[in-house]
Amino acid sequence: MAEVFQKDPSYAAKLLNSILENGSKGELMIALRQLNHAGYRAALREVSPLIDLDPHPDTPEGKRLDTLVTLIEAYEDRHYPIPAPDPLEAARFRQEQEGKPMNITRYDDDVVAWASEQARLLRAGRFDLLDIEHLADEIEDVGKSEQRELASRMAVLLAHLLKWQYQPERQGSSWQRTITDQRARLDRRLKKTPSLQSCLSDNDWWQDAWADAVDLAARETGIDAARLPDACPWSQAEILSQDWLPAPAST
Repeated sequence: MAEVFQKDPSYAAKLLNSILENGSKGELMIALRQLNHAGYRAALREVSPLIDLDPHPDTPEGKRLDTLVTLIEAYEDRHYPIPAPDPLEAARFRQEQEGKPMNITRYDDDVVAWASEQARLLRAGRFDLLDIEHLADEIEDVGKSEQRELASRMAVLLAHLLKWQYQPERQGSSWQRTITDQRARLDRRLKKTPSLQSCLSDNDWWQDAWADAVDLAARETGIDAARLPDACPWSQAEILSQDWLPAPAST
């Protein structure tokens, strides 16, 4: 019987008729597994006029319709699966059906309102309504934001150390306060978030921080960036030490 479904539509139609009229439960299960597109089309042709008749379930036509629908649904579930509905859209639909419209903010419409709403849903245990994809992105971005802040503070510190070294005639308490403040803030950030220590072992991270520092120092001092070192000449310990300042650059 399985081979019949691999042939043309007329064979498929004949097999359907055989199963519908005389088939056992076992034959129906085999048909469900073997039904191909030809059999599916044959089943659709059979079911359409029966639907129009709207037969009673206990009549031969009703039983025939039930079997055909079972075959068709099995084929469509396998070959044309319907994706799961968006939980927010499903919730809106359910609330609207109950006469209680539900306003759930979309991420792209208002991220601030979205964040507040998602927090409320989390605290209420309404995990079925959460915007999982955007929540995951935002959680990942928290770590990236911490890394960006660390890099920004390091660039400011390095820029002021460059200014201290290359413009000794302009050294003053303002520059020294900035250097002291940035070192203290970096120390607090690294202690508060120990995983950020990995950045200090990343050569690419240091290169990016140094490039930003050179650009910042050149803009604020008017010094040609070509005069400044291509790579950081100081050790990490020197950069972060409150007791160290670079010596004036040789002219």
